[in-house]
Amino acid sequence: MLLRRMSEHVKGQNWFAVVLDFLIVVFGVFIGFQLTTWNDNRQLDEAFAQARTRLIAEHEANITAVQALIRQNETSLPAVRTALAALNACDPAPEAEAAFLKGLNQIRGTQSLKLRDSALRALTHNEGLLARQTEAERNLLGEFERTLDRTQVNLDFLEHLPFDSPVEDHPAVAAGDLLEMRLSDADWDVIANRPLILAVPFSDACRDRVLAKHFHEWERVASFQTLRARQFQASIEANLETLRGKVSD
Repeated sequence: MLLRRMSEHVKGQNWFAVVLDFLIVVFGVFIGFQLTTWNDNRQLDEAFAQARTRLIAEHEANITAVQALIRQNETSLPAVRTALAALNACDPAPEAEAAFLKGLNQIRGTQSLKLRDSALRALTHNEGLLARQTEAERNLLGEFERTLDRTQVNLDFLEHLPFDSPVEDHPAVAAGDLLEMRLSDADWDVIANRPLILAVPFSDACRDRVLAKHFHEWERVASFQTLRARQFQASIEANLETLRGKVSD
């Protein structure tokens, strides 16, 4: 409609009206562009705020998971060390062998921890969200991402290390009778398991230095797991404190 009117003004050589129509067109395009840009920026701002909120929740979930790993290792390590002490002392008492068997079943595996990182990856790899960050924020999140990656690699290595030479493979170790363990009150939450037992008398096993090495390796792995978990928890908490300060600003 506007273009038809402009054409009529040109034919009638009404140059003032032509200029006025032209300015209306240009102004309309400009306003439309500005509204589109404003809407796009508003959506990016909202997405950035939501991503930061998700990152805070992700950090809190990782702290909970890390603390659970630390608590489990702090519970398991004393049992393993008690078993190792019984093995080294070669104590013939039945309670010493019982303590050893408890520790033996503890070193069958190590703790697993898979850190959450989807919210962090979004903030460090999405171009639109990166554009909403200051250089200091980009550096902070980038460094935290590298810390998370290094921590996950370390934890994965430590988790699988004892399985390179599982204690089940030792000739002095055998599998006992099948037992069912209920993990919770749910009817389906039951696992069948064969606990490890000794295939030789405890008096013979306690003189086997290769068997003792399995305990030493598990103790070392669990200790390093706990150390890396504590270091990462400190990193999360520092990052979380900064993020919460930014959100409240």
